[in-house]
Amino acid sequence: PRFKISREYKGKEYSAEARDGAWVRLDNGKKFRSLNQLNSSIAAGAENVWNGSWTYIGKDGLVRSIDMLRKA
Repeated sequence: PRFKISREYKGKEYSAEARDGAWVRLDNGKKFRSLNQLNSSIAAGAENVWNGSWTYIGKDGLVRSIDMLRKA
């Protein structure tokens, strides 16, 4: 299975998957080389992508911030 992340922005849910070294937005299929590029395609202005906006579902089934991946 591919690694999937999601976030909400202005009341809309966005999701992306890691595929072949890129992030692919699931709503439009566009590819991005980095989390920052992916995030910029959704949210206006500069934003720290590790601030808790992007989440994933852990092996235990709980929703977690992607920031947890940096601390592992």
